[in-house]
Amino acid sequence: MPFSERNMLTLRQIPRRISILLLVVLVISSVAVLLTYYNYELWAVGCLFIGIILNFPLIWAHEHAHALVLRKLNKDKPIVTIGIKSYCSAQKPIPMPIFRLDLLMPLCIPVLLIALLSGLIASGICEMLRLIIGFTAFLSLLTSTNDLYWFYKLRKISKDWYVECNGLTAKVYQKLTA
Repeated sequence: MPFSERNMLTLRQIPRRISILLLVVLVISSVAVLLTYYNYELWAVGCLFIGIILNFPLIWAHEHAHALVLRKLNKDKPIVTIGIKSYCSAQKPIPMPIFRLDLLMPLCIPVLLIALLSGLIASGICEMLRLIIGFTAFLSLLTSTNDLYWFYKLRKISKDWYVECNGLTAKVYQKLTA
């Protein structure tokens, strides 16, 4: 699709200072929970590590949530790459409304975990399981920060624009008419 520099925006990864801030928040909040409520009991620290390990399959689910939206709504065959940098690459341009939905779709994962956590808290069942799910939900939410950052950056972009996204960067442009 033809586009010019004048009607184009390039999205990149979340700025490093925000990533560092999120990492600091994760460490401080984890230490605060472990110290305040559990006095660094070994099982509570173990729950943190179990939550970290459980987050790896959720990263896979996160990227496949993106792929599901692109496959169903954009009739695309996206490529999902899982590794140090996991991402989903679209193979054709994405209309802005579909891209916005694509950015928000992975949030269903932490929302479901928080709903499960709320049910466990309300029922008073298994404190260890609640702690594991809480840490996992928090990590899963942090996994979506780049998507939320892009969603925020695109909040004022018109619905008739398109996105070419390779997963790590995206070009947002207005389709030129003849």
